[in-house]
Amino acid sequence: MYSARPWSHRPTDAAFFVYFALHIVASLCMDFQGILPHWYPESLARLAAWYANTFGDFLMARVATDPSLRWFATFIWAELLVQLPVFFFACWQLWHGTLYILS
Repeated sequence: MYSARPWSHRPTDAAFFVYFALHIVASLCMDFQGILPHWYPESLARLAAWYANTFGDFLMARVATDPSLRWFATFIWAELLVQLPVFFFACWQLWHGTLYILS
């Protein structure tokens, strides 16, 4: 059985783990509000509104209410159904140091 080396010996793996873990958080807290706004508490809705207003992200600000942005909602659904599971899979593989993700 393969034994994972410590993170100090796998700096690239550690960087990728942080990358995927941050994307899990960002996707769950911000991105999916565009397609599932009623699932989120008011505090996260305010955070998303602040982000959209501060950085001028009109797509995220209007995707839940504007029918002309259904094409963008499709990308968010793809993120939910394809990317999010891959993020979790990658984190799990990197955490355990398995080689399956490398093959």
